[in-house]
Amino acid sequence: MIKKYRISWAIDPFGASSAINRLFNQMGFKATVHDRISFLDRDKLIANNSMEFNWKTSPGIATKSKMFTHILTENYCVGR
Repeated sequence: MIKKYRISWAIDPFGASSAINRLFNQMGFKATVHDRISFLDRDKLIANNSMEFNWKTSPGIATKSKMFTHILTENYCVGR
């Protein structure tokens, strides 16, 4: 049996937020991919080898609010 997963894609959200991930989670998405984040955050995630993580979308909700998140290593922006 093939499992089907719903994965959200936020290539250009002008900043990822727990609110959008919470909405995706409530719609049944199990994972999300983000592209554009701050260069400082991206550099820190790369240095810590942590481009994939479980994003807790709501502090007051149980483990169902965790969204598996992947941040793309390279983004489409040119220069820094």
